[in-house]
Amino acid sequence: MAQGLRRPRETKTQTVDKRHNTNPETMRKQNQIFTGLVAGAAAFALASCGGSDSHSGPTRVLEVELPQELSVGTPVDLSGIANLNPRELEDDFRPERVRVPESAVLLSRGKPVSSSDEEEPFEGELSYITDGEKDGNEGFSVIISPGPQWVQIDLEQEALVDAVVVWHYFMNDRVVNDVIVQVSNDPTFETGVTTIFNNDITGETAELAGVGRGGDPAFIGTYHGRQIAGNGARGQHVRLWSNGNSDNRMNEYIEVEVWGRPVE
Repeated sequence: MAQGLRRPRETKTQTVDKRHNTNPETMRKQNQIFTGLVAGAAAFALASCGGSDSHSGPTRVLEVELPQELSVGTPVDLSGIANLNPRELEDDFRPERVRVPESAVLLSRGKPVSSSDEEEPFEGELSYITDGEKDGNEGFSVIISPGPQWVQIDLEQEALVDAVVVWHYFMNDRVVNDVIVQVSNDPTFETGVTTIFNNDITGETAELAGVGRGGDPAFIGTYHGRQIAGNGARGQHVRLWSNGNSDNRMNEYIEVEVWGRPVE
């Protein structure tokens, strides 16, 4: 769909119906699995081989503009996903917001986007990812081919990346598989790569990304987006991997925001 031919925004409804199957025994087992996975997350973070700059000045909670929440629709049982934080299955769950330096600004708006997909997107355009439109209705997302794929934002200058916020499909509950987020000054991501998030527990996508299995939790896509701490990772390019989702094999993005500080 061409940039100027997006479908008009539609009136959206909200629901407070319970979304998930929360069988106590299933939840107990999932808590055990999740706890074991998280225990390895700190070790994974230390394996990052790129560069980052610590920040000792004043910080603030990152506030981002949110789209309107959409109706959840038919309940989906996601309790069998091993590395999903069980708290996400609760009705009152809200994703954690990260802290960023006071001087952090939005770096990605309108920046060029590329992808590993050799074909044209099945729907939408890659430019949608940085255009500021976070509407969850049809016509506001880009869908690329199945399997492990990445999308990449060129910030057009070196920066210290303090946070990456990603909105995947959120019209109903889905968990995106193998989310890996990396930062580098090398557009090919062959050198100087800092991995700031990795929840690939099978290693299929991680191998392509040049890292090991990840210890970060899986998450449900919502209108809140998902805030990922960048910790001052240094680079001009931000790459996001995925490998389908809990509903289908396609890779879909609505918006990505990169917050940080330009390197003068």
